Amino acid sequence: MPVFILESLLPFGRTNSVGRFQQLSRIARITELDLSASEAKDAGSSNSNWETLKRDHEVYSSLLQAIESSKSCRNDCIGYAVSASSTDNYPDESIVNTLIPMDKYLNRPSYWSSKGHSDPNAPETLIYKLKADLCVITEVFMQPFEAYFQPGKPIYSAKSVRFRLGHPKSSKDESDLLKMPQQQPADDKFIWTYTSEEFPMTQVLFF
Repeated sequence: MPVFILESLLPFGRTNSVGRFQQLSRIARITELDLSASEAKDAGSSNSNWETLKRDHEVYSSLLQAIESSKSCRNDCIGYAVSASSTDNYPDESIVNTLIPMDKYLNRPSYWSSKGHSDPNAPETLIYKLKADLCVITEVFMQPFEAYFQPGKPIYSAKSVRFRLGHPKSSKDESDLLKMPQQQPADDKFIWTYTSEEFPMTQVLFF
């Protein structure tokens, strides 16, 4: 299975894939987990260079085919909500409400709320299952909640956010994810393979 390492440079050998999916332009190197030591040792030979280009072509062709055949929606990669680290009033303030891009749903306020913590730096976590095994994520959109029913209509948002990608530690059926209590933490049930930097969040509404 190829591992894609994201950087800012664009090497030769993937014009077709990048031309159709600009999101792939940041892939700078491909590493195969089963490369033999002899191939790495002879990396300077012209034959090895040709084999490297051939391998890259096969990997990008495979990646392009996987993206084009993916059932993932091009506008929203989130399949469903798995769990929240805490929920103040379940199910009325459940993580499920974060999938609804409105402050109201069925004439009721629609938002997720944690139980709160005495330490303002205490983190909270929301976990979601993506729609497909392969998704190209280009941006993450978050809308803080404006409590229109409270005096002054305060906006509740995080101080900062970061994003993690990973997979369950267990290789059991996906139905196990649906069985996780949505109001309880589940971080320890996943292996996180990518963690972004922290992004500050301002208390403003975009619409």
